[in-house]
Amino acid sequence: MSTYDDEDLLVRRHPGWVEVVFNRPERHNAFTSRTYAGILEACAALHDDPDTRVVVFRGAGGRAFAAGNEISEFTSLTGGQDGVAYEAKVGRVLRAIAELPQVTVAVVEGICVGGGLAVATHCDLRIATPGSRFGYPIARTLGNALSAFIVYRCASVFGESLTREMLLASRLVTAERAEAVGAVM
Repeated sequence: MSTYDDEDLLVRRHPGWVEVVFNRPERHNAFTSRTYAGILEACAALHDDPDTRVVVFRGAGGRAFAAGNEISEFTSLTGGQDGVAYEAKVGRVLRAIAELPQVTVAVVEGICVGGGLAVATHCDLRIATPGSRFGYPIARTLGNALSAFIVYRCASVFGESLTREMLLASRLVTAERAEAVGAVM
């Protein structure tokens, strides 16, 4: 796998490991369709790569791992089928991350919400800085629903109680609380 550079995503090869950087710090690294396509492409290249033992996912800029999806892209979804197709695309990306044979690590600095939290919970390990915060604040923002597999994965990592708090109360979980339940190191 060669180094991959895109406006939204950087993929860097190091001896024995690969770094995938969400590169939209001015938008808290919110994911675009191009970001998702790049992640999918990187995962496909890494799947059969015997020289890579670890894949590290992180956000550029130090303020956010990722603040979810780029909401402005939702304006192109005009019907129910568009939403279903969008969720299917996100599902393929998350499954590709979860199925990587390498150890996957989410290095979280700052905000890790929405789609960013979905990516982090599909990694094997999460390492967080003390000021990091996690959640699905959609109850007070978009008001939409999450796919069942995303909720299930969050509950398996953070526990049912904290997941309910994230979803129903729109509360962000601190790194200290996340560490207390074993969700991060």
